[in-house]
Amino acid sequence: MAIASAVLVSGLGVIAAATPTTNLDSLTYHLPRVMHWIQQQSVEHFPTGNTRQLEFAPWPAFVITNLHLLIGDDQLDSLVQWFAMLTSVIVTSFVSQQLLQHWNAGTAATPRPPLLAVSTQRRVTALSCLLVTTLPIGVVESITTQTDYVVTCFG
Repeated sequence: MAIASAVLVSGLGVIAAATPTTNLDSLTYHLPRVMHWIQQQSVEHFPTGNTRQLEFAPWPAFVITNLHLLIGDDQLDSLVQWFAMLTSVIVTSFVSQQLLQHWNAGTAATPRPPLLAVSTQRRVTALSCLLVTTLPIGVVESITTQTDYVVTCFG
């Protein structure tokens, strides 16, 4: 399960780095906002008929804008969302390990639950990572400039 997660995340990383985004949301309001900011050399509000360009959380777009300015094109803009996916998988492994340690520790007020073997703990951690990695919307959005993963991961 851990190998499957690593292969899927790596494959999505290659896709995110190799191809610029082409989905409708990115092309109608995520990237146009970045282009407006670059053109006006400011992140102030601007007149637009698409209010989604003004309403969505700005932090992911700030990162995309900086990456876009550093690279000079939109080739790597999708890596922001992919990095948030990778961070979510890593944090999930830590959270599952903490929950398993809490489960094995028990408390004085409650009887100690049966201890889980180390191999079982590793399987549970690998399964939790695989579940996060294979979220259908996460797989699709991890290679775009949409901001759902970034907002969820760092919000």
